[in-house]
Amino acid sequence: MKDNSFRVFSLASENRPVPGCTISSLLREDENLFCLCFSIADKTSISDEIYRRPHLYFNLEGSMDIRSEGKSHILYPGDFYIQKEETAHAVHALSDCIFVQIGLKKENIMNIAADNTGIFQLKDLVPYQEGKIINKEIITATGTRLAVISLAKGCALPEHAAPNDALLFALDGEATFTKKGVAYDFKAGDNIAMHKGDRHSLTTKTDFKFALLLTEAE
Repeated sequence: MKDNSFRVFSLASENRPVPGCTISSLLREDENLFCLCFSIADKTSISDEIYRRPHLYFNLEGSMDIRSEGKSHILYPGDFYIQKEETAHAVHALSDCIFVQIGLKKENIMNIAADNTGIFQLKDLVPYQEGKIINKEIITATGTRLAVISLAKGCALPEHAAPNDALLFALDGEATFTKKGVAYDFKAGDNIAMHKGDRHSLTTKTDFKFALLLTEAE
C-alpha cells in the first residue's frame, strides 16, 4: 500500500486520467484479495474479463458502465457494484473516471447478509442511530476485512492501534482524524492509509460514515 499514512489524501485526485489511456496502480495484494485503483479516460474501455471469484467496484469519480450478460450497469460517484464470479464483463468510461477494484481470491469471504447485488451505495448499508456506532462487515477473512461504519454526531473512536494495514474511505459527513497527536479534517471523498501499529482516534463533527479495508501487514 502506498505510504500516505501521515496525511489525508484523495485517490481520485492522485490518479488523474490521461486522454486515451487506462492506468492502474496496485494498492494492496495478499492471499485473500487484491485492490487496484484505475483511472480511465473518457471513451476508453477495459475489454471483457472473467474472474473465478466475485469482484467489487467502487466508483470514486466520473461515470462508468459495467456491461455484463447483455446489461449495462452505470455507476456514478459513490456507487458500489458486485460482479458475480465466472461472468464476462467489460468496463467502459462514460466520462473521465476513477474507481477502485477489489478482486477476491478465496471463496466464502464475502458477507452477503445485506443481499446486495448490482449497484448500491456503501453508505446506504448502515443507518445512523443517535449515540450509536454501527458496523457492517462486507468481506471477512483471516487478516482481511472490509466494513462500513456509521457514527452519529458526537460519537468517537478512542485512540487505539491499527491491527493491520488499513485504507479508509470517508463516505458521508465530516470527522476529525487524529494520528500520533496530529489532527486532520476527514470528509466524504477523502482517504487515509495506515500501517499496522499506527495509533489513531476519530471524533465526529457531523453524522459520519466510512469504509474500512484492513489487510494483513507484510
